[in-house]
Formats: sequence, C-alpha cells, structure tokens
Amino acid sequence: MEKCALDAVAAICQDKSGKAVSALIEKHDIRKFGKLMSVVVLKTWPTDANGEYIEGEDLIFEYLVNNPMAQTVFQMTGVGGRLIDQFSNEVQIRMTLASSAFKSVSQKFLSGEIQMKTLDQILQKEHEFVGLLKIDALCDDGRCKDDSNMRRLLRIRKEEAEAVHNEKDLVRSLLQICQELPQHVKSR
Repeated sequence: MEKCALDAVAAICQDKSGKAVSALIEKHDIRKFGKLMSVVVLKTWPTDANGEYIEGEDLIFEYLVNNPMAQTVFQMTGVGGRLIDQFSNEVQIRMTLASSAFKSVSQKFLSGEIQMKTLDQILQKEHEFVGLLKIDALCDDGRCKDDSNMRRLLRIRKEEAEAVHNEKDLVRSLLQICQELPQHVKSR
C-alpha cells in the first residue's frame, strides 16, 4: 500500500503547477504522512541538467514563489505538528536551504539592498511573496506579518524599480547618442 501511495504521489507531482499536490494536502491531514510528504517535496524540488537538486539562493527563491505547494508545506511544518521531524534527512536539508534562502531575500527586500533581478521576481509574484512572508519559518522580522506595511513597502520598491529601469533606458539612449556623435562631427 505504501508503494502504491508513493507511486500516486510521484504521478501527482508531475503537475508542474503544484495545484494537484496542494489540493491533496489541503483535503487530507497529510501531517501524519512524513514519508509521503518527503516524496512530495523531493519530486517537486527543481533539479539542474545533471539531475542534482538546485541549491543557489536565487534558484531556490524562484522555486518558492513559483510553486504553490511550497507555501502549503511550510505552513504545515509550522502548524502545531512536528512534521519537519518526520521528513527524511534530504528533505530537512532542502527545507533548511529554502528557509535560509527566503530569509536572506526577505532581509534584502526589507533593507532595500536587493538585486534588480530578484526585486523584479518579487514584483511579478507579489501575492505569493507576501504569503510566504507571513510564515514564521521564512521570515523572523515582525514587519513581515504586517500586511499593510508590506503592501506599502512593495509600492515603494516598485517605484524604486521603475526609477532604476527608467534611468537605465536614459543611460542607454545617452550611450547611443555618444556612439553616433562622431559621425556628425567634422574634424578640421
């Protein structure tokens, strides 16, 4: 029966949107099934071209905001049960990496010392980002739990990003003019 359940989870995890897994998790009290959840996490965790699990902060952050199941799993690990203790060692490592990566990105977001690429990802997935911020395991800063404060900060960061993109376009235009200028200047 265990093998059948694990095979079924493997099939459900083929759905890259994560909606099938999230629906399954929400419908049943899956906290009782640490081994099964371990399979879910590992099957949905992205891999590189060699089949190795990704570990870079940017890649893990991208996985978290793009995978609806990630938020559900993190919420479950913090809700009353000791679900994380039931996970395999490999999954505990993945969850720790994910938590560390998200905390790092959220601190950079809060301080304003964030790369534009990452800020653009946040702005594209605002709802998912704010949802993840509210999970204790992913953000230690109390400001993360204040929805109105986070919405205000998101607006500020969006304005900053737009200003940077605008300045980048202006610099690009200036460089273009500087490259074309010698064609129009005659030497004596």
